Amino acid sequence: MKQNIATTSDQSKRLLACGVDPYTADMCWLYWDDEGEQLSREEYLELYNESFLDGSVELVPIDFKDYDHSYSDDSPAWSLSALLALLPTEIKEDNCRFDEIYKYSLMIYPYMQGWQIDYQYCKDDECHGLVCIHDLDLIGACVKIIEWLTANGYKLNEI
Repeated sequence: MKQNIATTSDQSKRLLACGVDPYTADMCWLYWDDEGEQLSREEYLELYNESFLDGSVELVPIDFKDYDHSYSDDSPAWSLSALLALLPTEIKEDNCRFDEIYKYSLMIYPYMQGWQIDYQYCKDDECHGLVCIHDLDLIGACVKIIEWLTANGYKLNEI
């Protein structure tokens, strides 16, 4: 099974759609034509998606020497560590009927040949989950939990 080291371009688009700042990405997808000119993702797909010509796609660190940052909003990628840095370690909820503030803690663990990310509140050997996300890939699970957090009005960590 192939393991990703960063978000795919589709996962990156989903994060951008959630409002995640592209400048929090620590990697970038670079698209090149067959003559070595850098292209945007859309230009690359337009030229090479349905042709027999060869361009190239490369995943590089954001500080890669040949990356001119002209497409930083177009093709960011987040490594696992960058995604984890975005996740709040605790979510506070104060809508309890006893005016008690619940603090849901971030939990990440392997589960059923994949990964699970939860926010759980535990007290007196009893745990309550706010959300539970599962994916076969940990990066995929992080993308899903970020989508859930932003859709439900929770703030991500600022980097």
